[in-house]
Amino acid sequence: ATFPTMNQNSTRSYTDKSQVQTDVQQDLLACRKGDTFSCESGEYVIQAFLGEGSFGKVAKCLNLRNNETVAIKIHKSHLSNDDIEQEVAMLQALRAVDPDKNNLVRFIDSFDCQNCYCLAFEMLDKSLWDLMMDRRLTPLTLNEIRPITQQLLVAFHALKGLGIIHTDLKADNIMLVNHQDQPFKVKLIDFGLALPASKARIGMTMQIRSFRAPEVFLGLPISEAIDMWGLGCVMAFLYFSNYLFSHSSSYKTMKDICQMVGDTGDDSEDDCYRRSVAERYRDFNLGGAVKAYMTMEDALEYEDGMEFLDFLKRLLHLDGERRLTPIQALQHNFITLKYEFEQTFSTTFSSIK
Repeated sequence: ATFPTMNQNSTRSYTDKSQVQTDVQQDLLACRKGDTFSCESGEYVIQAFLGEGSFGKVAKCLNLRNNETVAIKIHKSHLSNDDIEQEVAMLQALRAVDPDKNNLVRFIDSFDCQNCYCLAFEMLDKSLWDLMMDRRLTPLTLNEIRPITQQLLVAFHALKGLGIIHTDLKADNIMLVNHQDQPFKVKLIDFGLALPASKARIGMTMQIRSFRAPEVFLGLPISEAIDMWGLGCVMAFLYFSNYLFSHSSSYKTMKDICQMVGDTGDDSEDDCYRRSVAERYRDFNLGGAVKAYMTMEDALEYEDGMEFLDFLKRLLHLDGERRLTPIQALQHNFITLKYEFEQTFSTTFSSIK
């Protein structure tokens, strides 16, 4: 379907905040279970509402033409027309790559219905955030974190090739495809805040605070590297079942960043470290945190933990230009398990001699 554009000659003016909120509520109330959306790609009937956010609602719908179950993102009215058009532009750009091979959500269609803009996607299972809640925040093992990370790196490699920055990586935006049949098979979703790398400007605010890259805080040039920082933060969250950096204020987040990963030997970073050391982490750093969580039952597990730590440090480098790119990260020992193969081969060879 062709995405509708707002009538630029419309005389309706939203100057009253209460009126805006009333209109938004009425628009969303107009969409109810059992309602049907019709467009070129299908005829969708709402079966249930899956969630709600600042953007609107997500509904589970059945396409009556082919019996496919889909997820439809119902945006609030036309109040953020530019943002919706930007999201659709990013989703259209993603069609240049295979969504299944690149672990990206499959975008089906966009259409206008009942004064709401709708985006239809393939139906997925649940988010990593939901998974962590189901597990009562029990940390994932490295053998569970590894395949998730590998798949996301493939996704970000595809985005980098398209010149797109996701800007909003978090556990909520990583979906399990079908956790029962395909454990830890994931896809990247929610391109509502994505933008072309060419349009990223100094001073833009993006990413949730606890996952925000240093260059965003400091007003430095922004690139696809901020997504790699976000990936490091997600991995740490899955490993520790907690945020690595404070989210209470930008100042505290930067203090934590400089304490945890800032002591890398560069003069500028040492200065940052000295000025911004977080008092509650005075004797705590990333290496100590990772090691504290390791059980170290055998040599291979210890080596895996050390590779994980090295991998995290390279993703969480203060300098975005020195941070691992997706293709570099895919070649890291933590992902390839090269060290495990070499150690196993060495042990086997020694026993044969």
